[in-house]
Amino acid sequence: QWPVYLMARSRPTAESAAFAVSVQMVLLPLSFLVGIVQPFWGTTAEAAASGDVAWVRAQINKLRWGGVAAGLVIGVVIALWGEEIVHLWLGRRVELGWSLRLGAGTYLVLAVWEYLHFVLGMGAGRIRGVSRMVFARAAGFAIVAPGLIALGAGTWVWLGLCCSVAAYTAWRMPRLIGRFVGAAER
Repeated sequence: QWPVYLMARSRPTAESAAFAVSVQMVLLPLSFLVGIVQPFWGTTAEAAASGDVAWVRAQINKLRWGGVAAGLVIGVVIALWGEEIVHLWLGRRVELGWSLRLGAGTYLVLAVWEYLHFVLGMGAGRIRGVSRMVFARAAGFAIVAPGLIALGAGTWVWLGLCCSVAAYTAWRMPRLIGRFVGAAER
């Protein structure tokens, strides 16, 4: 919500309202998907504790494919039909623009990827590692958010969020979990 606050304080009303709506449009399906993935924390922890690495590996593959598929479908829907969805949702038109919708949809896919690896990492006993990664990414983004907002439209904020996940957690968390699975198989 930090970028929404900054946008509302420093950008024109129409621009900050469009960005705030796009954030809510991402948070709603993201919350739903997070609720689906959350139980895998406990089941992964149980399987890891009992040494059932085959189950953990199978769940990693299922969650990756399922999470990316769900994120892509919802992300594409947001990018293509976000304004129509908002019109149905709010009962009024909010001009989001193609680039804002594309940024929101892309971030949704990356956020799902990050969160499912966060849950798997916690289940694998790598709580400190994945928590530090998420915190460092969020803190780094919070530092650059005012500069992105100064550049203009919320598209820059979505781009910054996407880059923060892609550059930091999207590849580091899978490697951390891969190291766990590799070590457990030995």
